[in-house]
Amino acid sequence: MPARRTVRRALLGGAGVAAATVALAAANNRRWARAADPTGGGPFALPAGRERVVSSFDGAELWLTELGDGDPSRPLVVLSHCWTGDHRVWAPVARRLLDDHRVVLYDQRGHGRSSVGTAGLTLEALAADLRAVLEAVDARDAVLAGHSMGGMSAQLLAVHHPDTVAERVRHLVLVATAGESVTLHPAQERVMVSVVGNPLAGKVVASTLLGPSAVRGAFGRSPHLAAVAATAETFIGTAPAVRAGMLSALAGLDLADALPGVDVPASIVVGTLDTLTPVPRARRMHELLPTSTLHILPGRGHMLPFEAPDEVAALIREAREDRGR
Repeated sequence: MPARRTVRRALLGGAGVAAATVALAAANNRRWARAADPTGGGPFALPAGRERVVSSFDGAELWLTELGDGDPSRPLVVLSHCWTGDHRVWAPVARRLLDDHRVVLYDQRGHGRSSVGTAGLTLEALAADLRAVLEAVDARDAVLAGHSMGGMSAQLLAVHHPDTVAERVRHLVLVATAGESVTLHPAQERVMVSVVGNPLAGKVVASTLLGPSAVRGAFGRSPHLAAVAATAETFIGTAPAVRAGMLSALAGLDLADALPGVDVPASIVVGTLDTLTPVPRARRMHELLPTSTLHILPGRGHMLPFEAPDEVAALIREAREDRGR
């Protein structure tokens, strides 16, 4: 009899925790739906553009979108997205640039509609893919902006393909990113890779009720539900093996010795509440990149293209006007 009572109490306790979790998630969703929305209610909204597939060095097929009437006389901005994102994460920023810029967005390997390629999910492949994109659009004097993994891709390009940067890029805008591993030690890496690679993680994030809470940590103060849900959507849309494999590759990132040799001007921007690539990592990049400036946004988190599109677009415009190169 005591054993039965113990089991009953455990079941009731578990049910209580589950009910409390659901109630909290519902309350959070209602609160986030009332928050200010910098994306204007359409975190993924983009005008129709020219789409095409670019082949990378190992056969990876990269889906690329060109916006801005295809006018080659317009200044060019190339946008590289985050881990478990796709090109649409940049939509709020892209919309703010289209009145006077040509904007190129692409899905990184294994993300969105792009394939992985025979080389797999490696840091070198990210750099080579970005090189292929720049060559495909014949980029000249471009501003290259990268968010999170996209910012790492931009730095890797500058380190591994400096001639391409010298020929095609005038300025880097590094958004909520880092030049070194985002994991603290191997044990943490193993846990994180195991969690994100588990198909169950996608099922939890896919929940309309619980999904936003699962990715809430990527945001700063008072995110809007539409942006949080959009972040959950791209996470779900990334295959578990890609989530795990790419995170494992990024855990090996260490550009500390190489960044001082990068001479392209760079603007670094980070939110004070970014827990994924926090302010100390941004300061470290700023110290290592000799021609960089650092911009810190109070109250913002990691998803700056959704949280601060005006500020990020303004930095890109400033980069265009920079005469330091």
